[in-house]
This record gives sequence, structure tokens and C-alpha cells, in this order.
Amino acid sequence: MAAKLELGGRHPVLGLLLKTLVVAFGIYFLRRGGPEWGALFLFFALFLVVYLRPPLNNRKFLVSALGLMALPILLPPMGVGLERILIIVWTGALFFLLGVKNLILLRRQGSYEIVHLLVVFGLGALYLLNFIPFAPQIILFLAFFLLFREFYFVLAPHYPQRLTLVAVVEAFLLVEVAWILFFLPINFLAGAALLALITFIFHDLILHHLQGTLSRQIILRNVTLFVALSILLAILPA
Repeated sequence: MAAKLELGGRHPVLGLLLKTLVVAFGIYFLRRGGPEWGALFLFFALFLVVYLRPPLNNRKFLVSALGLMALPILLPPMGVGLERILIIVWTGALFFLLGVKNLILLRRQGSYEIVHLLVVFGLGALYLLNFIPFAPQIILFLAFFLLFREFYFVLAPHYPQRLTLVAVVEAFLLVEVAWILFFLPINFLAGAALLALITFIFHDLILHHLQGTLSRQIILRNVTLFVALSILLAILPA
């Protein structure tokens, strides 16, 4: 074990992978036996120890970390195949988040966007499954607002005056989209994927607008992407 830790110290990416796999064991026990107190404590302890050490950028990515931590606790039990996919995808998202927070990964913006959209996907799935208790639209709005506010402050920190208002408006629009998707006869996974796709398009357009690089080509690219993936999701079985 000491040799592995020393090897992880010399190779940051390998050390990051080892830490992520340790937390993956926690989520495995959590999902296998349900949200029991022992499994919950183990998962919380592993996640917090891995996230908080080293104490670098802890507050900057705290909303994403809390959202990622909440998803495996709140999502209902699923089939064996979906459970395996959930654990693999969640472990990958944690790897990217820690790599961005600890300044280990080189392509940090893309990695952070992947984590962000996966959390949006998970929140959308919870909403469409009706697993958000106590005023689900209000809770979803607050979660989206905090998540979007963090997103823009990370990727567009030079425009602080407008970012909170942008996050409020976008969160409101995405909650309305989620409400419409709730009544459509589509699979919850397809609905959550469509919600994440719309979020990606909104983010891309707003970031380019804030940076003064919005062009007709970017708008056309996003419209084409939305139409193509919407058709693909529409033909998937319900």
C-alpha cells in the first residue's frame, strides 16, 4: 500500500485514479445494499476525505461536488446493467472533477463541462422520475441556479455583474423545459439527456455572447446539434 501511495505521489494522474477508485467502492456498497446508515457514512467519509484533500479550490467547485455526491443517494435502485453504468459514469465524473479541482488534468474546461452536464442529467432524471420531494420545481430551480452560477463564475469570471442574473434566467427556463418533458411520453433517460443537451446549447451560446465571439456559424451549429439529437432521442423506445 505504501508503495502504491508513493507511486501515486510521483504520478498525479495515477494517484487521482487510485483515490477515485477508493470512492467507487463506497458507492458500490451504497447502491448494493440501499441507503443504510453504515453505507451512507462510509460513502460520505470517503467522498469528503478525497475531495477536501488537498485543500485546493474546495469552495470553487463545491456545488458540483455536492450535486455529484447527492445523485447516488437519491437515485432509485435500477437494473443490474443500469447500476453498473451508473457506478462507472459516476466514477468517471468524480475523476474529472478532482482532476479539475486539483489542477491535474490539462483540458480542465472540457472536463468540468462534462461533470456539469452529468450533474444536470442526474438532476433531470430525478425530477422526471418524480423523486424530488417537497416542491420539486422549486428545489430543481435552486439546484440549477447554484449549479449554473458556479459554471459561469468558473468559465466566465470576468463578467461577475451579469452572471447571477444569467444563472437565474437560465435556471427558470430549464425548469420550464423539465416540466414540459415530465408530461411527454418519453423515457426518463431520454428526457434527462434532452435536458442536458438544451443546457449545453444555452451554455455555449451564453458563453460566446459574454466573450463577444457569438457568430452565425455558432448559432447554426447549435441548432443543427439540437435538431439531430432531438430526432435521435425521439426515435428511442419509451
